[in-house]
Amino acid sequence: MTPKGAPDQLMLPDLVPAAPPVPGPETDREISP
Repeated sequence: MTPKGAPDQLMLPDLVPAAPPVPGPETDREISP
């Protein structure tokens, strides 16, 4: 297991959970205007 694989895998899951909550409110704002 290289250091590149560890941070890459951690970033993937981090972006997944952060994506749903971000697009939620952002989408509402885009639809509002």
